[in-house]
Amino acid sequence: MMGTKSIVLLGSIGSGKTTLFNKICNEQCEVKSGGQSITRNVFLKSSAYGMGFRVLDTPGFGSDTKKILHAVGVMNALSEGPVNGIFFVVKWERIASMKINIKILLAIFRRYIDIVTLVVTHWDTADIKTKTKDQDNFNQAMKEYNIESVLYVTKREQGKGICRRIDQILISSKSQRVKLTDTEFYAHFDLIEMSNELELALEIAKSDVVKNFSKIAVQVIKFVREFDEKDNNLPDIMHALSIEIKTIAVKTIENFEKQNGDTFQKLYESFTDPSMAYLVDFALKKELMDQVSEITRMTQQKMKSNKNHFYHYIKACPHCGLIWLKVAGCDGLTTCGNFPISDQQNNNNKQLKNLKSNKYVFEITPQKVTYKIIQTTQQKIKDYKEPSKATKRGCGRPILWSEIPPLSEQQLKELVDPGVLDYLAKEVPKEENLKNLKLAKDHLKWQVDKAKIQSKIKYL
Repeated sequence: MMGTKSIVLLGSIGSGKTTLFNKICNEQCEVKSGGQSITRNVFLKSSAYGMGFRVLDTPGFGSDTKKILHAVGVMNALSEGPVNGIFFVVKWERIASMKINIKILLAIFRRYIDIVTLVVTHWDTADIKTKTKDQDNFNQAMKEYNIESVLYVTKREQGKGICRRIDQILISSKSQRVKLTDTEFYAHFDLIEMSNELELALEIAKSDVVKNFSKIAVQVIKFVREFDEKDNNLPDIMHALSIEIKTIAVKTIENFEKQNGDTFQKLYESFTDPSMAYLVDFALKKELMDQVSEITRMTQQKMKSNKNHFYHYIKACPHCGLIWLKVAGCDGLTTCGNFPISDQQNNNNKQLKNLKSNKYVFEITPQKVTYKIIQTTQQKIKDYKEPSKATKRGCGRPILWSEIPPLSEQQLKELVDPGVLDYLAKEVPKEENLKNLKLAKDHLKWQVDKAKIQSKIKYL
């Protein structure tokens, strides 16, 4: 006999998550009041209708207080046992606003996207004139996040109908143990509590910066998507663009800190442990980092589509696995470790002296992205010299370069790491950076362990 299936309800405060739980289980759990989440523990009960499944209602995201206790409650729910579905609950509003909350949840549970269902509550508040179009647009937006299962629920819909639809979703589902790593937990859950006044001041200042930077990021992403993949200069332009957007992000952060110096001073004074203040400071920059990282990923992906990208010039010997960078004279049949030695090959190499490189200067505004070439220089490459036998590498077995597949994603990742996080975190030396983060994490871990004792699952 198959075991009872289980689902976990996740969502922000005010999303209608606990109301949904009450309908499914025919319960009367108290819902949120003001900006506070009433659900501080995890509630577990079987559905009151349909084929029967277990439902875990978790504390809402975005609580003003007891943040660690709320986060631990979510972890407790996930550790209760295998689950067949993670149900993200969001309240119907502007699609752009909904996507913000969905991205927060996806960042945490991306590895389990195949069992995620999105539940849209307050669906009856949607504009009747544009309802069908809004639904189509939202479904399409969710497909871009790889979310195929979306459930629309109205205020008046009864638990019986909701359970029937959830049963249909769970029929083909497979149970999984959902376990978040420490990195996922500490990186994505809001665990730090500050005074409301200080938190509001930082949030207002940050929102303006993020909003302005996002406008620029939108134009950069549009530029990358629309750029001609057949353009011979694509790799150089994409590389220059990724560096430029990182530079803009660094300057934006520096200006942000200068303009809000008094607020940051209060931030550091508000914590007895300075490492905690640094963690808040670092977290405030995360939204910019995420956008820069996404743009970097897109530019790298775009470069791979161009035949002139170095991605097509680095391959591994199919016999010994040694990785090589293609040089002139290696187009046809050769051997692993063979260097061009013929006169023709040497002539090909000498011609590299005449290659020209362009420098690209970008003008990036919230309206558009343009670039121009302001300088052309000649590369100076020394004449080719055959390496001595002592320095030669390779197994010597025959290879045909054109038939060797490109490197795998893992091999490329080991060779090339954009290092966005390190690039932006330049305000302190790396050693001190790591030390502060470790101290902050240790302090948080102590608080989390303490909260685990307080947080319990209540069986209804």
